[in-house]
Amino acid sequence: MREPIPIACSLPEDERTDRALEFQGLAREGLLSRQRTPDGLRLLFRASDGLHERLTDAIRREKEWRPFFNFALNRREDELELFVTSPAEAGPVLDALFPSPAGG
Repeated sequence: MREPIPIACSLPEDERTDRALEFQGLAREGLLSRQRTPDGLRLLFRASDGLHERLTDAIRREKEWRPFFNFALNRREDELELFVTSPAEAGPVLDALFPSPAGG
């Protein structure tokens, strides 16, 4: 049986806000929809110039610090579909990275 990955972030505290702001900036740039799934979120982005590369880079760096997140980024014509899954205990961290637009 595989050991569960601890819900812990090794990113220094002072950099966590910057990382959240980076993801929120990417969302402001092209987020079309945000849907809760049973184990995370489904985010749909407009595929603007360079967004795929910036999302891929941000995801790569996030995985280094928070290995309990799983990301799947798919290109669909003029959209980018991002699935982010995590254990239920990591829900608040996930919501901080990708908050609901306008609190809704």
